[in-house]
Amino acid sequence: MEITPFVRRPSVGREGRPIKVRTNLFEVITMPTNNIIHYDVSITPEVPPRLNMKIFESFVNQYREEPLGRKIILCLFIIK
Repeated sequence: MEITPFVRRPSVGREGRPIKVRTNLFEVITMPTNNIIHYDVSITPEVPPRLNMKIFESFVNQYREEPLGRKIILCLFIIK
């Protein structure tokens, strides 16, 4: 296996122009003490977003207490 060296920057550059950036984030002020389990849910065939939400709500209501032996956590964090 051959190791490729990092490419060096041609110059330091200059100051760019300021831009406004919108982000989708929030400060996490507490973390759960239990394990975090991520479920990847795919609904097929593709349906309109409104129907997708109704299907997911039905899933949550059906398996709220014991999906695969674990409880569904709908909110993992406390938002400040």
